[in-house]
Amino acid sequence: MKTEEKNKLINAVKMWCLCRGFEEAENSDCTADLVFKNAEKTVGFIIFDEQTGNSFPLETGCDLTYAVISDPEKRSAVQGKIPDTWGILCYGNPYGLGYMYQVYREAKTL
Repeated sequence: MKTEEKNKLINAVKMWCLCRGFEEAENSDCTADLVFKNAEKTVGFIIFDEQTGNSFPLETGCDLTYAVISDPEKRSAVQGKIPDTWGILCYGNPYGLGYMYQVYREAKTL
């Protein structure tokens, strides 16, 4: 994944979390790429790219975990590899009309 595309995904996740009342966690023990907190929960995000491939960690140390993908077509290829308790967040330009969020699956608390 190009750095520019990965930065777009990271910024999209940050905006998505801030709109939902989460704050970025500093010095977190979670193994996710990005970690956000509110008063009750910790949410971790794993950015899917070519290096992630089949190596999704089984445990991130967060209350909720989302896999973040940049293309709906990639979702069908990786959906079976993502743990069932994880949510799937897609941020991309699937119809050429501008960037949008799509939550394909909500994360479940362990």
